[in-house]
Amino acid sequence: EMPNVNISAITIEPNSFAEGKTLGETDLRKKTGVTLLAVKRGDEMIEHPTLKTRFLAGDIAYVLGDLEQVNLASELFSV
Repeated sequence: EMPNVNISAITIEPNSFAEGKTLGETDLRKKTGVTLLAVKRGDEMIEHPTLKTRFLAGDIAYVLGDLEQVNLASELFSV
């Protein structure tokens, strides 16, 4: 049981830091501490994304982390 950790869904906004970049280019885990579990793009679910997975505007990123980590990730995905 991990009471302070949860899965959150964050939408990638147009013109955000992450839009158009790969997971590796964003350095998501190092900058925020979250783990990216999956990316939903339209009707497609990209499970176990790799460092080459590119974020597009409108994608929904499913991340695992505590509240502070998720808030940091939200900043990268929003304008």
